[in-house]
Amino acid sequence: MPAPPTQHTYATAEVVTAANLNTHPQGITWQLRNKPQMLARQVSATTSIPNNAWTIVKMDTVDIDTETGYSTSTGKYTCKVAGWHYITANIVFAANSTGDRGVHIVTSFGNITGVELAPASNLNTGLNFAVMIRLNIGDTVWCEAIQTSGAALSTSTNYASGRAEASFLDIMYLRF
Repeated sequence: MPAPPTQHTYATAEVVTAANLNTHPQGITWQLRNKPQMLARQVSATTSIPNNAWTIVKMDTVDIDTETGYSTSTGKYTCKVAGWHYITANIVFAANSTGDRGVHIVTSFGNITGVELAPASNLNTGLNFAVMIRLNIGDTVWCEAIQTSGAALSTSTNYASGRAEASFLDIMYLRF
């Protein structure tokens, strides 16, 4: 039986080349090992957003959740590995040309991490917001949306005609 390939040892200021990357027995997937990842999205269920009220947007489908931290019933992610996390929220509102739309990310320790606002459109309106934040074990994060159309307005899922418009929440662990 042949011996397994040895791992390349890099020298200071050495240029990374395809040849020395190929010496990694598992490519570069080792960078993702033991790093929590979560992606949840709306596939069939939408969220009704009341007029002028920040509302948690719940995702009904979890594509990946290595730490089982996301709850589809609450729409919240509970951190199980402390460290820096990159969080992205994308919310798609149903078409309605009245008012404004907004999205932000909220934490259990009181931070509202910025806000993305946009005017309404007669087409579906998608807003995307991302932040890097330090989480401790047990901290929770979630995405909220607001709209000012004058009445309740739902998020939208549109997979017709080759389109993929869907709300999602994505969390990727970066480092301790």
